[in-house]
Amino acid sequence: MSGLSLESILLEYGASEVSAMDVYSDIFQLGYGFIQTEGEPSGEHKANPIIVGSFGGHYDEGGKLKGDRVRRRILFEDTFEDSASPDAPSFVDAPSMPMTAGRPR
Repeated sequence: MSGLSLESILLEYGASEVSAMDVYSDIFQLGYGFIQTEGEPSGEHKANPIIVGSFGGHYDEGGKLKGDRVRRRILFEDTFEDSASPDAPSFVDAPSMPMTAGRPR
């Protein structure tokens, strides 16, 4: 696969590079009212995506993860972009932030 670049592959399939927020907007239907806004009362059966950030751990000699800390943050429609940013205050040290979605309880 040497000689292939992201640009050449995108061109071959008629695709274009997009931002993370463009992808999140498509996945979570941002702007359509499916996600709860901050301060909105629960009970409307809207989705609440959750960021899970894992950081602070290390691997021991046996390859087992030790001392790992997990942080979770519920995302809201009106603060999604600021909260999902890797630069958000409580996630600055989080190397990976998979996204999931769930319904409020």
